Amino acid sequence: KADLEGSSSSAQERSVIERITVCWLQVQYAEHASTVHASDDKASYWQKRLDQTQRRYLSAVNSLATVRKAAVK
Repeated sequence: KADLEGSSSSAQERSVIERITVCWLQVQYAEHASTVHASDDKASYWQKRLDQTQRRYLSAVNSLATVRKAAVK
């Protein structure tokens, strides 16, 4: 989080960075759970959950890039 914020982040950037942080934690949890449940009846659920959390994480990262690009203009 601190690496993304830097020293001069706007309020909007900090908000998106907070979302990135939460999404990253969700990905980590889903990865762990998909590993734990890889061989049981919940494997499909956790793989779908992992895919969803990864999409949200990447969307949040793209949002930060968009916000920063707009701030430069």
